[in-house]
Amino acid sequence: MQSIMEDLFQFEQSLEKMRLVTTEMQNQISQLMHENQELKLEIERLTHLSQPETTLTKNKQKLPATSIQMMHDLYSQGFHICNEEYGKRMKSGEHCLFCEGMLSRLAEGAADDARK
Repeated sequence: MQSIMEDLFQFEQSLEKMRLVTTEMQNQISQLMHENQELKLEIERLTHLSQPETTLTKNKQKLPATSIQMMHDLYSQGFHICNEEYGKRMKSGEHCLFCEGMLSRLAEGAADDARK
């Protein structure tokens, strides 16, 4: 019986270590996705600055970039922007992979539109 209890205790310790590692990995992934999103927006901005555009083209591209920036700002302020939790406040230091995935898809869509 003592052996079973020791095994259970060791198992619980292993689970706690895995939970901590998983949380750390989620935070790293979230930070990298956030940095990637910011870099994509900067690339888009620099691409627009380096290419001559007509007034009509500029007006078409301002709306998506502004919308993406507003979503990015909401997320940075600690609000969910994903479909699952939209508008709910995140806990301090919390990251949401769904929200970050949405930001990534929005940026990719804007970049695709800019290339057209």
